[in-house]
Amino acid sequence: MHLCDSLPWLSRGSLANMGTSVSLQQTALVVQPGESVSTELRVRNTGDVVDQFSFQPLGDAAPWITVEPATVRLFPDTDALVTVTIAPPRDSSSKPGVATWAIKAVPKEDPVGAAVGEGTVDVGTFVDLGAELQPAAGRARFTGKFEAAIDNRGNLAVPIRINGNDTEHALEFDIKPPQLDSQPGSAHFAKIGVKPTRRLWRGQPKAHPFQIVVEPQARVEAAPPTEGDVPAPAATPHPPIVLNGNLLQEPIIPKWLLKAILLLIALILLLFILWKTLLKPRVESAARDVADRPQHRQCPAIQCALHGHPPRWC
Repeated sequence: MHLCDSLPWLSRGSLANMGTSVSLQQTALVVQPGESVSTELRVRNTGDVVDQFSFQPLGDAAPWITVEPATVRLFPDTDALVTVTIAPPRDSSSKPGVATWAIKAVPKEDPVGAAVGEGTVDVGTFVDLGAELQPAAGRARFTGKFEAAIDNRGNLAVPIRINGNDTEHALEFDIKPPQLDSQPGSAHFAKIGVKPTRRLWRGQPKAHPFQIVVEPQARVEAAPPTEGDVPAPAATPHPPIVLNGNLLQEPIIPKWLLKAILLLIALILLLFILWKTLLKPRVESAARDVADRPQHRQCPAIQCALHGHPPRWC
């Protein structure tokens, strides 16, 4: 199916008879995202007057097309060559596979007499993954909490597996989710719990370096070319991304707790000594003074209380 067939206002018969004709040097192109490919378009003034021609990109690949020079001025029955360059960006917007494109040559004096040259471009695939560990270092007594942020900046879906390891084999990893199906232009987050296998009851904090490995699981080849087309280059395998982290394991019984307990015991002993040596003698002396006053000598209950006897003995 030609591009003109999908554009009802462009009639092939009218294009050939309105003073303009075009032809492309190449109609089937191949390009890798981030690179460019060029071909030449020949435009001819088949009219009877001098005219200026401008060029309008059409089709799926139109946003990636530039034409140099942008305009040409032609005498009747003369032609000129312009360079058509297709440069898809190296990001997820450059969808892989065959895309249609066209260049419409529009005469200034007779816009109705425009002509269209059609072509295709096979856009290759590429894998571009990025990952970051947040935070890179953490502190915990039991389980450290981390997060892996993964970005797929390529134009290809990539299955990903996430693993954790440490050289000392002193850590356990809880990764949720452990596998991802990363689509082009998407961002993902994985929760990571890092737990020491042995508890640290007391002493100095212990550092545990570890690694989180973000590993693409498959190498996806480019789509098979249509008959007569040159195949687009396949995506090269992306190496695993290694994220370095560190967990500082803190003791379950911190140093300040022992100091606080010793300080509390010392404070209790000090209060007991103060009670025995200062406060209790004063309280007893004050009680005796009250008991020795005349108004209390006739109260047996008070006398019994001061001497420690039950009231029923008095």
